[in-house]
Amino acid sequence: MKIPIAAFILVVICRLLFGFIKRARARQAENAWLPSELRSAKLVFAERTFRTWKPFPLVARIDRGYLLNGKIVLTELKTRNITQAYLSDIVELSAQKLAMEQETNFRVSETAYVLTENPNTLRRHAHKVHLLSSASLIAMATRRQGIMKGEIEPCFAKSKGLCGQCVYRDQCRPELASNQ
Repeated sequence: MKIPIAAFILVVICRLLFGFIKRARARQAENAWLPSELRSAKLVFAERTFRTWKPFPLVARIDRGYLLNGKIVLTELKTRNITQAYLSDIVELSAQKLAMEQETNFRVSETAYVLTENPNTLRRHAHKVHLLSSASLIAMATRRQGIMKGEIEPCFAKSKGLCGQCVYRDQCRPELASNQ
């Protein structure tokens, strides 16, 4: 059975049109959560890994990077029930900034966005955060390295919730500390 050429062309056109509409809807859905500051920005990085060995070895994978006023603005998606940005998010984004700046010639903004998405409602909220300086990030990495080598005494987390999830809880025994 031969398919008429006109029918074949119609099928190809419909597939192309369907693909175009699908991509346009995906772009529109992604842009809907963006804060007004980033709506005019250009998406330049998505799910990209950056590496550096200076000032310490670091591998960081960014979710999204938008070009705005000559700087890259980083965004990070977090799926969680609580609509809040945490210090750990700021540390992660700050590490991404350091790795990207070391590997590329791009300037990265000192502010970034943490996008929280509720897994039940799928509602999204953008939280603008101020990133740590390179000096602060280096100090954190140096402290961690000292703790891991046994040269620096670790301290207990200020939050019992953090201690409860820690893999070193059995060795640390925070319940024996006077501040817990």
